[in-house]
Amino acid sequence: MARRKRYTEEELKADLAIWIKANGGELAHSQLKKTNTSLFNACINRYKSIGKTAAHFNLPFQEKRLWTKEVLAEQFAILKKTGPITKSRADTVDKNLYPAACRKFGSWNNALNELGYEDDIKLRRTDTSLLQEVDAWIDEHGKLNYIRMRKTNPALFSALTKKFGSVKKAAAHYERPYEEVHRSWTRGRVIEKIKDRYNKDLSLFSSDIRKEDPALFTQIGHYFRAVKTALKAAGINDAKLLAGKNKWTMEEFIEELINYAGESKEVNAQQLRSDYGALARACPKYFSTTRKAVEYAGLKYIGHERWTDEEVLQELKEIAKSGPIIPHEILADNSALYSAVTKRGGFHKFCNDHDIPYGGLKEWNKKELDWELRLFYSQHKKPFSDTLLRYNNQALYNAAKQHYESIENAARKNAIPFERQIRKWTAQTIGQRLIEILEGHEIVNISTILEEDASLYHKLSKSHGSVKDAIIDCIERNNLSCRYKSRRNPLWTKEKVIQDLQTMAIAKNDMRSIKIRQTNPSLYSASRRCFGTYAIALDAAAIKL
Repeated sequence: MARRKRYTEEELKADLAIWIKANGGELAHSQLKKTNTSLFNACINRYKSIGKTAAHFNLPFQEKRLWTKEVLAEQFAILKKTGPITKSRADTVDKNLYPAACRKFGSWNNALNELGYEDDIKLRRTDTSLLQEVDAWIDEHGKLNYIRMRKTNPALFSALTKKFGSVKKAAAHYERPYEEVHRSWTRGRVIEKIKDRYNKDLSLFSSDIRKEDPALFTQIGHYFRAVKTALKAAGINDAKLLAGKNKWTMEEFIEELINYAGESKEVNAQQLRSDYGALARACPKYFSTTRKAVEYAGLKYIGHERWTDEEVLQELKEIAKSGPIIPHEILADNSALYSAVTKRGGFHKFCNDHDIPYGGLKEWNKKELDWELRLFYSQHKKPFSDTLLRYNNQALYNAAKQHYESIENAARKNAIPFERQIRKWTAQTIGQRLIEILEGHEIVNISTILEEDASLYHKLSKSHGSVKDAIIDCIERNNLSCRYKSRRNPLWTKEKVIQDLQTMAIAKNDMRSIKIRQTNPSLYSASRRCFGTYAIALDAAAIKL
């Protein structure tokens, strides 16, 4: 069982400073508890409260707001300046505003009435008004259909389901035509659809199924976790299909790369990823980088222009003339500049170091949030889950939770597959989930489990002590066809770890453990193997965070 981290006073102060920079500039009791439980517990155990911790280290602390009627009136006045006072707009200002108003006045409408905002009270739909809205919807879209209504008029869909239980029951009550929708997916129906595609000579590669039939691809992920497992369950043992699409030998890969380059004999890594993703992903399998693969094939590699510190500073000063720097606006307008600044420690640090006005994170609106969610899905090509989004993009996770209340709602609104996580792990569910993952791979290792299901990885670490032992034991007990093969690089030494850490530090990469674990997991693991902890490895390399 993994032991709880024991913070020294210096480590606690450093981690609190990092947390404050990333979360708005002030310590807050509830926010710290939600985002970093171990750090919160360390503060409580050592100093009894977050307020006393902030006072001890002389850090800014956000006092708990007392929601009086005067404070609520001020917040309502601020909201009214920019539009109507609604619950959704109140949540963007402060999540506690709506519940506080309900506690003080009994209900949201009572609060609006007593504070003089009667025009913003939203009247409930009557039976007659609902019928009029339903008839108007039928005139525009045809027969009642709950899927089409949920997309075109979610407010009406919500009102009908609250009043009648479903759109179908509402249609029966108002005696209006209803269009039946058959969406009852089962394990057997998924197998039937796969066999049907196979008999019609349609492609059964995962990338083609995702493009041609996204609903089937989502259900394959739900019931079988992988297309290979689904093919085996359907009795399809075609070696080419099970091997996967675009499995090249070394010679075939080089030939395909030369054919892609064509007469120009030039290859750009970014353009290659957008034009031929499979070929771009194959580069690291045979060569460590795309540049080496291109040069080995005798082609010319066209890389990105390197930004110098002076160029970055000049660009930001030009942008700052029109107002404070807002990172998300720069990401939308100039992604290359955004990447250059993040490599230099981030916008907040760079702006402070060079006296440039910094505006902080931009408030997410729904259109920008949906665009970011779809972009995230296109980059990862995995069904959404709370763990996947929170682990890779904390800011996007928080914004999605704020606007949609849950990641599942955000995924459904944007037609993105969602994978429900097992909330209550038992010995039986851990074993079943492990077998499902192992059946979908021929060669497995620890990183396979971490990539497929991070929560299962942590459960195995706690319950079995070693993820490797759990994998090997599961393969032997269930006679699975896969085999365990470690990817550990035997060439890692203390000297090599120190050299690589110093190289990354010179390149001004973010050297925090959470970032290194994401960007270079092999180096992070090697530093812990060689030195015991990542912090000791940094000390050995003379690197200070």
